Amino acid sequence: MLLYNVAINENHPKQNLFKSRLFLLHMSPGTMWKIMPLRSCILAVLDKRGGVILESDLELPLKEMYGEYSESELNRALMGLENQGLIHVSWVSKTKRRIQKIRGDMSFLGVGED
Repeated sequence: MLLYNVAINENHPKQNLFKSRLFLLHMSPGTMWKIMPLRSCILAVLDKRGGVILESDLELPLKEMYGEYSESELNRALMGLENQGLIHVSWVSKTKRRIQKIRGDMSFLGVGED
């Protein structure tokens, strides 16, 4: 078990009264914290692969680099990167997605911007 001393605001958000609380964080043996966020891992894999990869080819390198993740976590990370303008995700077929890192000379139109 790890002990952390964390300041938490238990009052209304506009008030600046903070109280210090002691929190216990239990990690089961054999588990590790994820140091690198999933978004950063996706960008690192894209850099290694020349900026373009299929989602099915992304699974193995991500599991090696990040560990276990759910499909919803992957979708959330891809959506966040796409909203930041760092990647573009397009459907190749009904079940395959193509993930492409956006370079400085590239641009994509959003929905309704045609």
